[in-house]
Amino acid sequence: MTTAIAIIRDDLSKMQPEFAKALPVHIPAERFVRTTINAIQNNPDITACDKTSILSSCMKAAQDGLTLDGKEAALVKYGNKAQYMPMVAGIMKLVRNSGQLSSLTAQVVHENDKFSYNPAGGEAPDHQPDWFGTRGKIIGVYAVAKLKDGSIVVEVMSRDDVEAIRKRSRSADAGPWKTDWSEMARKTA
Repeated sequence: MTTAIAIIRDDLSKMQPEFAKALPVHIPAERFVRTTINAIQNNPDITACDKTSILSSCMKAAQDGLTLDGKEAALVKYGNKAQYMPMVAGIMKLVRNSGQLSSLTAQVVHENDKFSYNPAGGEAPDHQPDWFGTRGKIIGVYAVAKLKDGSIVVEVMSRDDVEAIRKRSRSADAGPWKTDWSEMARKTA
């Protein structure tokens, strides 16, 4: 395993000039490579993937300006291929950088939270979590985007809605669906 990581580390280092061309100026290529190597060391199953798919996935992340840190984006193993997957923070960053939104949020709702939403009202949901109490199990998720023109777009999903999407995922019972369900639910919304 250590040898495989060393080979990938060497390949990523050789690609650093290409990453520098693809990355936005505020992300140094050296930091991108270092973060990617750390991500692979934390998920050594990636080393079993086809090398071309690993390097291609890294380049796609660089082109989107997302670091493979598990928060903005991750490398995920599908069969013998690695795939770049934007995470909640990465999707929110891409949307913010689009210039179309003034704000964006996605939150999970627990059974003991106060939550109400009127789809005909044209407003964001009223969500009042009890941050310091026992919130109970997750019952749903929502996302709210405020556009530059002031209009609001809302997506509310029940836990069952999210589960239906999870079950269709190639990694329904592994990876972030297993370790970070609430983050994947927010991403789904």
